Amino acid sequence: KTDIYLINGSTFSDSSEFCLRLCNKAFRAGHQIHIRTYAAHESEVLDRVLWERDKESFLPHKVISSTEISAAESQSPPPITISHQALSSTQPAHKDLIILLSPRAETEIERFKRTALIVPNDPEQLDLARAVYRQFKASGFDVNIHDLRR
Repeated sequence: KTDIYLINGSTFSDSSEFCLRLCNKAFRAGHQIHIRTYAAHESEVLDRVLWERDKESFLPHKVISSTEISAAESQSPPPITISHQALSSTQPAHKDLIILLSPRAETEIERFKRTALIVPNDPEQLDLARAVYRQFKASGFDVNIHDLRR
């Protein structure tokens, strides 16, 4: 199942805040989550958001690099991992949900039970999301669009 969330805000901060809400909900439901960002600095920002935003409910997570992904996968990984790099094809996907913080980061989704794509209200990002939507549909994914821009 794939959900595309068209959010009202247009900044990475807006996307990361929405991601925090999705993570809270999925983590409380007992899901393993992998968050895929587009760039290393976005992973660092999201790491800070997950540490600092909700003081009452900690979300156990770790930013992982390509060299750490394999080690994290083979050990007991935290329920939430964050990376701007794709998992290699030889690494098992232990996660239930992948959250994509950019339409440009839509690799490896077939390895997860669910996909959530967060799309900021930006013309370039919306154009990319349209292409990703067509790709998902052509691949046979069940895609739900949630337009939160109203």
